[in-house]
Amino acid sequence: MHSQIAFVPTMGALHEGHLSLVKKAKTLCDTVLVSIFVNPSQFGPNEDLTKYPRTLNEDVELLKPFADAVFLPTEAEMVSDFDQFRLYPSDLGSSFEGRYRPGHFEGVCKIVLKLLAICQPKIVIFGEKDFQQFVILKRMVKVFGFPIQVLSSETIREETGLAMSSRNRYLSAKENEIATSIYDTLKATQTAVTNGNKSSENLIKDAKSHLDPSIKIDYLEIVDPETLTPISEVFKKSRVLFAGWVGHTRLIDNIEL
Repeated sequence: MHSQIAFVPTMGALHEGHLSLVKKAKTLCDTVLVSIFVNPSQFGPNEDLTKYPRTLNEDVELLKPFADAVFLPTEAEMVSDFDQFRLYPSDLGSSFEGRYRPGHFEGVCKIVLKLLAICQPKIVIFGEKDFQQFVILKRMVKVFGFPIQVLSSETIREETGLAMSSRNRYLSAKENEIATSIYDTLKATQTAVTNGNKSSENLIKDAKSHLDPSIKIDYLEIVDPETLTPISEVFKKSRVLFAGWVGHTRLIDNIEL
């Protein structure tokens, strides 16, 4: 009997957030496989593909205590003949990140679908920081009938509360300080819900006034966690989603309400 695989796909530039996924995988299956592939098809024309950090040697060293194998496919192997097929998550992928990053989820879905077909894991784990992506990929696996359990793992944060991200390294010390206002705002929203405020309109209005004024908001919305549609009244497990710019760096975050 072959061993069962828990799979964690990544784009490298690993940090404790990624490692938390790998450590979780280790508790669930006897074999842990991690892929590192910087997916060019999920970057838009004005995005940071060329600047995206590539730290392969360091990444492999970080993974050694936790992963049984690291899969390092080449760009030629992963994206050849890509244009022959379209794979677009229409309803879930048209809003939020899909609106601000046209083509992003098509690129994500194609590569993850191919990775799952190659690796054939029992379990695949994604981080909740990219919550829309997690919901889309979970739906994709179900639609295509893969016998794979899709799990999420909670967002790992810096001591300041800032969600760990490979893009955090682009922030100056001052911008890093400003960015902590994102999580502070999400937590304040969560506290307001706990205290009885269920109106999305009021919660979002208060959140926008709480956020550091220098942060340029792409979106700040409270949604159904399954359909990602905006809701007027908060219910259990609703999510507040955020994306915005701190200087020249775009950050995303979310929290369960």
